[in-house]
Amino acid sequence: MSVLLNDDAVSESPLRIVVVDDHRTFADMLCSVLSHQPGLTCVATAHDAANAELLCAAERPDVVVLDVDLPDTDGITLAGRLTAQYPQLRVVIVSAHVTPQTISRATECGACAFVPKNGSLNDILSAIRFSRIGTMSAPPSLLLTIAAADTDSAVTDLAGLTPREHEVLRLLGDGLSVQQISSQLSLSVHTTRGYVKSILNKLEAHSQLEAVLIASRRGIITAA
Repeated sequence: MSVLLNDDAVSESPLRIVVVDDHRTFADMLCSVLSHQPGLTCVATAHDAANAELLCAAERPDVVVLDVDLPDTDGITLAGRLTAQYPQLRVVIVSAHVTPQTISRATECGACAFVPKNGSLNDILSAIRFSRIGTMSAPPSLLLTIAAADTDSAVTDLAGLTPREHEVLRLLGDGLSVQQISSQLSLSVHTTRGYVKSILNKLEAHSQLEAVLIASRRGIITAA
């Protein structure tokens, strides 16, 4: 993949970036790429909200690249906490789950850019370099993604589940174990168990089987 660079965007002091994503491979790869771009440096990566807040306090980054799905806190909620505590911090949301509701929440919580995870690296780089506090920027191709995601967002909102929790619940309904789900989604077993625990709480279920049955009755998933 070619990367378009803008010399005017390169400043004498590199932008300090923290990447927050529960997919460790994605976070580490993005951090490495960013640190090889002129004018940018990735100072740390975090894989949950708790560590992200600690790193932001210690590193005081200029930009946080943040996923929506985190094992301990919804990423957009975290964005709101970070922008409230650090008014000059720019938050760029990079997520595989794109809906009008998600983008609206991100805007309300102070994020200044939204980039789909299946977009190009140039989209992420542009958002990091050129997004500004008080605005919401997004690539034009995002409009088509929003239209395609409308139906799924209406379903997940019924249970108050995040898109990742809905994905884990759907795989539970397909009969997969926590270990199998972890492997399929490239998550740690610990992270997957965190999602399962959150699902049980939100559905007021006492077991994975009960959660699947409740979700099936409510039309949230179609169990195998």
